[in-house]
Amino acid sequence: MGFKHILVTLDGSDLAESALKIAIETADPDAHIHLLSVMEEDWAATLAVAGVMGDPIPLASDPRYAYNPRAINIQHEYLDRVAARITTPERIVTCQVEPGSVVETIINTARERGCDLIVMATHGRTGLTRAILGSVAADVLPKAPCPVLVVPPSKA
Repeated sequence: MGFKHILVTLDGSDLAESALKIAIETADPDAHIHLLSVMEEDWAATLAVAGVMGDPIPLASDPRYAYNPRAINIQHEYLDRVAARITTPERIVTCQVEPGSVVETIINTARERGCDLIVMATHGRTGLTRAILGSVAADVLPKAPCPVLVVPPSKA
């Protein structure tokens, strides 16, 4: 028996999307999958990521766009495209884009929507990088109102 209401967190990156396959495999055929993209508003976290990782920042992770209507619309369009790929006649897929703190928004959304599982990808940072940047997954785990399935980068 799979899960009935799954929250999947997406930021627009391929790594985050790797969680979709796992979420679908874990879900009941008639499950409700809720896609959530949080438009990060924390400048310090984003600047640290950009400086340490040297990778391009996904739109949802760049605080310059947290409250920008055009950026929010772009993120909605992205989630709608993802939802179209995974929707079936049995499976309901809904989308939500929210500005705010990533950790708190994930926890609050899972609680408010009555989710029975959160599925999220992790960068798998360790050592100094994790000490500087923290870990969204590690911060969500102890506060989540339901089980959290964390997909490591090696499964991407």
